[in-house]
This record gives sequence, C-alpha cells and structure tokens, in this order.
Amino acid sequence: MFVFGVPEDGAIKWHLHCGDFRAAPSILNQRLSYFGDSSSEKHFQSSDSPAEKHLKFSDFLFESVYLDTTYAHPKHSFPPQDQVIAACVDGCSRLLHGNYDPAGKKRLVPLKWLIAVGSYLIGKERIVLAIAETFDLLIYADDRKRAILRLLQWPELEDRLTDDPSATPLHFVSMAAK
Repeated sequence: MFVFGVPEDGAIKWHLHCGDFRAAPSILNQRLSYFGDSSSEKHFQSSDSPAEKHLKFSDFLFESVYLDTTYAHPKHSFPPQDQVIAACVDGCSRLLHGNYDPAGKKRLVPLKWLIAVGSYLIGKERIVLAIAETFDLLIYADDRKRAILRLLQWPELEDRLTDDPSATPLHFVSMAAK
C-alpha cells in the first residue's frame, strides 16, 4: 500500500494506492509515522526524531482509493488471508516432511525441496515469514529484494534474511520481467 498527499487549495488531500490485497482489521490499527502539527503538514518520513508523531490508517480521511487489481470482478472470491497463509504453510509441511508427492506416488527417499515464493516489488511477505517461522528457516533474497524488504522496517522479517542462496531452501524471488 502507498499513502500519498497532494496539495490542493492550501490543504493536503490524502490518497491510498493498493494492489491485490485483502483488507484486514489489523490494517486499520497499523501505525504510520509523520511530521507536522496539522493535517495540512503531515509528511511521512522514517525517522526517530522527537518531532515524529504516530497515526493509524483509521485516522485518515482518504480523498480516493486506487485499487490496482485484476481481481475486483465479483466472480473472484478469496478466503481470508490468514487461511491462505495457513494453507501455504500446510502445503510446505507436507513437502518438507516427505509424505506428499504431487504425482501421488509413495517416495522411498525424501526429495530435497526448494520453496520459491514469488512477488513483484512487494507482496507475499506474510506468507514467506510464516513459512520461515514455522520451519525455523532463513529467507534468501537477492540484493535488490533485501533492500526493499528492509524499507518495511519489520525486524522479524529482516532477522531471517540471508544473501546466501545455499543457506536455506526458502527463496523469496522476483516475478518481475528482467
């Protein structure tokens, strides 16, 4: 998600841009940092300055919300995000413990698996972190992806990042065309 303000008639009009996401009640309580004393002076900035103040998404009145999504059509119906994450973790569990074979055949020797979680610029962080925490794995990501993830300032995610692809079977990979 991306929050931005546009100066208009001496005030700032706030806009929210989001891609394919499912709103959850926890998002409304997400803390945002800003500088300034009045609503016309709020500027988001990551800093530990004493002037920094905190708001939640629910404190904002957005002029518009841009949904950049291919899934807004009513024919698409998705389960809650927590159920999707749990299903991904369960699928990985069956693969990693050797009791699941996509071809339906019993394996005598467990295979070594590589779990590749793909995303564009951002997205899928909760899934990759849930897999990493469940199986106590590091998360490999290339230099660009690690730099982007560090901008999220999410210590639980940052602490699991590695630049060594051989250190973990969990790889967070880009789906962007190069």
